[in-house]
Amino acid sequence: MNEKSLPIDREKHRIYSDPARRAVRRMLMHYAPKAQVGALWNRVQKRFCELLRDAPPFGQIPHSGQFYDAVLFFAYFDTTEDLPPREVIQQEVYSSFMASFDTIGKAVNANRVQHNLLIAGIFKLSVASKRKQFEQNSEWFEPTECTYDAGRGIVRYSFLRCPIADFARKHGFLAYLPYMCNCDHMGLQKIHAGLVRTSTCGVGDVCNYAIAGDRSSFYSEYVTVKDENGLLLSVRREDADDIPKRYGSLL
Repeated sequence: MNEKSLPIDREKHRIYSDPARRAVRRMLMHYAPKAQVGALWNRVQKRFCELLRDAPPFGQIPHSGQFYDAVLFFAYFDTTEDLPPREVIQQEVYSSFMASFDTIGKAVNANRVQHNLLIAGIFKLSVASKRKQFEQNSEWFEPTECTYDAGRGIVRYSFLRCPIADFARKHGFLAYLPYMCNCDHMGLQKIHAGLVRTSTCGVGDVCNYAIAGDRSSFYSEYVTVKDENGLLLSVRREDADDIPKRYGSLL
């Protein structure tokens, strides 16, 4: 089906992005039976439209594309039996969500003081924007204040509500949510930054962020682990002996 003809309420919602469409179609073409690719893509689009009927009206919110891309991926997972390996799915979701970091990383390095300051300013602006949007639509991201520790070069903020996590929980897609959450780690790595995150809205009450250069003493205090669903989380290095009991693997 042509995206222009999809039966969605355009005043409430928007269509998924071109990178998300290309990502899902690549996975279908490489891992689904060739003769079924066209029919499966139509099924994914149909399921996307069905899911939007029970989604909050985020279409007019600036930068809401990631929510609609996430719904497309959920529709793909929900209608397709021949899924690729986890690492392939993760890379395709990243290519939709945060591929721009590949280019940004060629010029930005979070370990440099001037770039670290720039990154802090950008995140402060982003969090302030989301706060305004949340005040207009309480089902959107609910951020806390963004702070910057200039002495250690650490940006900190958190979300008390994430619409993608809310949607995943409501529709039974929590097992797939790590593909979206892990993109934060992957994107920040491209700009030579490390994300310390001990919780997300999918597994707890808050999604917390502490971002610093990947060569900083702060980032070295933590190790990154995967839980049973593949979600990347941070654990203090001094607690590493307990990791095998709590998580599936240490990265």
